[in-house]
Amino acid sequence: MTGRFIGLALRKYRRPAAQHHAAFRQLAGSDQIASPFALIVLMAVLEHLQPARALEIGAGIGTMTSLLTHFGCQTHAVEDNAFCA
Repeated sequence: MTGRFIGLALRKYRRPAAQHHAAFRQLAGSDQIASPFALIVLMAVLEHLQPARALEIGAGIGTMTSLLTHFGCQTHAVEDNAFCA
């Protein structure tokens, strides 16, 4: 999908999301990481809303967690998978 999603411009996030996805795709446990499109939307929403805090349930290997913290969001992540934790 290109263009707009829930009123947010997404095009400028394509390259950084692809790079972020590629970096995490190389890690062990990456078989269930967020898609590039999910990362694009997350980046757009974080920049637009600028949340101060987030609770992430099922943080996995940290693909989305790292974006939350990169955008200045104080993040509490919970993960019950022993490998990911």
